[in-house]
Amino acid sequence: NDPFDRQVVFDNNGNPVPTVDNPYALTFDPSYVYGPNQGIRGFFGLRYQLN
Repeated sequence: NDPFDRQVVFDNNGNPVPTVDNPYALTFDPSYVYGPNQGIRGFFGLRYQLN
């Protein structure tokens, strides 16, 4: 019971079926956004003082 797939209709095999509310049979897939998507990131900088 995924709240993002409330209006998605599935067939007997578990595949989404196109409907009027969802014509392209899209579903929410958390595997696309589960985990870091930018890889390793580093920062550097310079610091100076004015007297």
